[in-house]
Order: sequence, then C-alpha cells, then structure tokens
Amino acid sequence: MAGIYGTFRQSLVLDFGSETAALIQHLIVYCKPIPDQLMSLNKQLVTDKTESWILANKRIIPFEPK
Repeated sequence: MAGIYGTFRQSLVLDFGSETAALIQHLIVYCKPIPDQLMSLNKQLVTDKTESWILANKRIIPFEPK
C-alpha cells in the first residue's frame, strides 16, 4: 500500500551519445486507496517478494556524462 495517494508522472530519457536520437518514455503511476472488498482478498493472496537491489546480485553501470 502507498503512504501517499495521487498521480505521479516522470519522463525517462535515454541518450546514447547520438546527436539525432534519444529514447523517451513517459511513466505515470496512479496510487489510490484499496477498497475494503479488495483488501480482504489481498490478505488471502500469496505474494512473491523479490530481493532488494544490492551490488552482489545486480550489475549497476554508473552514468558518465560526455
């Protein structure tokens, strides 16, 4: 569950060093309270929790501006 409800917008821009092209993806997340009917169903569901991002299990490539 979210601690803050609302609409959150972010644009992700990937620049691969070319002067003519960049990749842009607009992201929107809507967070709102879960109705009571869904909350009771949610308690019955089994969720799979993934592990956190740590250096031991991920390859993180730092950004280096040109």
